[in-house]
Amino acid sequence: MAIVGAGVIGFASAAPFALARWYFSPLLLVPILVVLWAWRSGVDVDTDGVTVRALVKSKRLAWDDIVGFTTDRTSVTAQLRDHTSVRLTAVTPADLPRLLRAGGQSLDATDD
Repeated sequence: MAIVGAGVIGFASAAPFALARWYFSPLLLVPILVVLWAWRSGVDVDTDGVTVRALVKSKRLAWDDIVGFTTDRTSVTAQLRDHTSVRLTAVTPADLPRLLRAGGQSLDATDD
């Protein structure tokens, strides 16, 4: 929600310039895109899989296609069977156990 607030403040700050001269009007696109990105991006989880949403597109990952997760200090990445990876937008390492529970998945670290 803080990003949406930043976008609104950016829009309010750019508006006087955009209204003063027509060639400054593209400045309004930046805060609008920030707000749209913040509103649209995220991760949806259900028992069938994970949907990673971005500004323009989304990607559906079935639980069977996910072989594991890697984390760093601030982000989580899903490792897929085809040896590619997908960053889970807005999911932190602290959120990973809750994400797995929401999807009905086990927290075990064992291979099957």
